[in-house]
Amino acid sequence: MNKERMLKILKLIIFIDVAIAILYFLFYGFPKSPIELLSKIGILTLVSSLLFIVYDRFLWKFNFMGFTLGGIPIIEGKWNGEIINNHDKKVQKTTIRIRQTYLNVFIEVDVERGNSTTLIGDLLPINEKWQLIWNWDAKYKGNEFYGTTIVDLRKDNTTMEGLYFTNSNYTGHKCTAGIFTANKI
Repeated sequence: MNKERMLKILKLIIFIDVAIAILYFLFYGFPKSPIELLSKIGILTLVSSLLFIVYDRFLWKFNFMGFTLGGIPIIEGKWNGEIINNHDKKVQKTTIRIRQTYLNVFIEVDVERGNSTTLIGDLLPINEKWQLIWNWDAKYKGNEFYGTTIVDLRKDNTTMEGLYFTNSNYTGHKCTAGIFTANKI
């Protein structure tokens, strides 16, 4: 989870909450009892929580004058890719599924040598381009291993290219690495 994005969404919600509270007090006056005040705070907390969830899942994706409200690329969906192991040069075709919210990204990769699921992932602006970085775990032939993939997004965020690294011992070589490429379907 990206701290900067979390702070951005919290600032937005606090601003909206303060605006709602001020408008309420202007039109209806200050609550007459502590219980009434607690009731209003409870309602405002509920509205804030719902707004947070709706923004995290949906609102950040809306395009307004060429910019998404969230300001980050939308990469969710299915991708077709290739993984090339540096040791044996074997090319593995892969299907990638990405689920994305404003605060999280979850990547599933299906390949012959072990399907993987995300432990942690993030989409970050690095050197004026977006990089998708994720740590994952996988199982193949009863062995569990871990890895990291780092890819650059290209061509209007419909292509990704980069590298992966693992601690697998499948080929008799501790740790493997290779090239990771994918295109959005």
